[in-house]
Amino acid sequence: MQLGDPSDSDVVKAGRAGLSRRGVLKVGALGVGSLLLGVGGGLGAGVPAVGRRVATRGVRNVIFVIADGMSAGTLGLSEHYSRVVLGKQTNWLRLASEAGARRCVVTTHSYDSVVTDSAAASSAWSIGVKCRNGSLSVAPDGSTPAPILMRAKQGGRAVGCVTTTTITHATPAGFYCNVSDRADQKDVGVQLVERDVDIALGGGRVYVPDAAEGAGVQRVQTRQELKAWADSEHAGRAKRVIGTFNDGHISMSLERRDDEPSLVEMARAAIEHLGTLADGFFLQIEGGRVDHAGHSNDVCGILTEQLELDTVLGLAAEYALSRDDTLLIAATDHGTGGPSATFYGRHGVECIKKLSGASKSFEWVMQKFGALPGTLTPEQQGGELAKLLKQATGIDIGSDGRKVLARKLAGEQVDPSIRRNELTSVMGSIVGNGFGVQWVSPDHTGEPVEMLVLGAGSETVRAGMDNTELTAWIAGLMDLPPGKPLQ
Repeated sequence: MQLGDPSDSDVVKAGRAGLSRRGVLKVGALGVGSLLLGVGGGLGAGVPAVGRRVATRGVRNVIFVIADGMSAGTLGLSEHYSRVVLGKQTNWLRLASEAGARRCVVTTHSYDSVVTDSAAASSAWSIGVKCRNGSLSVAPDGSTPAPILMRAKQGGRAVGCVTTTTITHATPAGFYCNVSDRADQKDVGVQLVERDVDIALGGGRVYVPDAAEGAGVQRVQTRQELKAWADSEHAGRAKRVIGTFNDGHISMSLERRDDEPSLVEMARAAIEHLGTLADGFFLQIEGGRVDHAGHSNDVCGILTEQLELDTVLGLAAEYALSRDDTLLIAATDHGTGGPSATFYGRHGVECIKKLSGASKSFEWVMQKFGALPGTLTPEQQGGELAKLLKQATGIDIGSDGRKVLARKLAGEQVDPSIRRNELTSVMGSIVGNGFGVQWVSPDHTGEPVEMLVLGAGSETVRAGMDNTELTAWIAGLMDLPPGKPLQ
């Protein structure tokens, strides 16, 4: 499978339409109408130009799309690849350039850190309070305000969340639970079941209690089961469904198994289902493994995850902009890794083209590397790792690259930056020499981030906001109640 020629992979399919990865990566400038699959409620009708949207009559639905860990460099990298290799803009930049779109710069620091983690960032969006890193919608004073999905539920809306991480991971969890420590994913899973979330799709099978079935929740655990459920008559479906398609996170898109749905398939199923329930809905959709690839300094992984998320943004925009009652928010909680294209001129363009030769993520590389015999010398390990990197990325790192890996594996510090001395960061720097892409660190970064707003109520967003201000803004547009404390 290759980024530029992915027709032999079914990793990122669009379900009923049978869309191949080639189709997903070619959906660029909102040619989404052709991929959208005969879904009801206007999803297959094509996207009207943003400037031609009819006047807002109130916000009935909110779709909040999150590229977890998307720095400006990640967005830029996906745009460069889309233009150079695919010949079109990303949906994100295409939509941002339309009349009627609104963009906002959002500050992200947490209660106790200039650099937020995903838990504190999700909590800020959800309860409007700066929380400590690691805390899920538990305020520094110990109070537990109702998370935004629960406020929407109390206001008569259906609610859901979709992610490529575990469904109990920080970003989705902050929208529906109150847990002091994000690591307590089993506690999060209990609240997911108890709090009447209508649809939750992602990984994390081991964190959702078996008692969910007895609570009137239908469980689905494979892509095929999700498709069968989505294809069933609305009247015959369970009102609530929890889909967990992996014990841990859903596999990176470059290695996704046939029994795991794509983010596109999960998002479409959620929009369809929520559109049949209650008086409107609030849906969160997260491309969570953008962040994981950023932590690994994995340029091929972060590009494919970002492009998958970008396709979902096109799907959500088609739904939102075919109506006059739906607000679409596309945002990131923080940057991760800070990748950026760094080579000038024709050489830089040719390096971007090389990304089409990618076939595997660093996660795959590290799994294979971890299975090597423990008796190998650092030089032998470096040679084997170089072979795996070439297989995964198409880049031959040469003798100099192999020597650097051997020194690192022998315990030397090969980068003056302590954090960039992580093995995957060293790998990312060496491979980045071939792709013309380099990294700041393997960690989150603290810069203000991008938010794109479209549809009903979008004209009310300010050009600059703190992440805590989104709660009141969204609640006001949806006319949500203050929210009753849940514990």
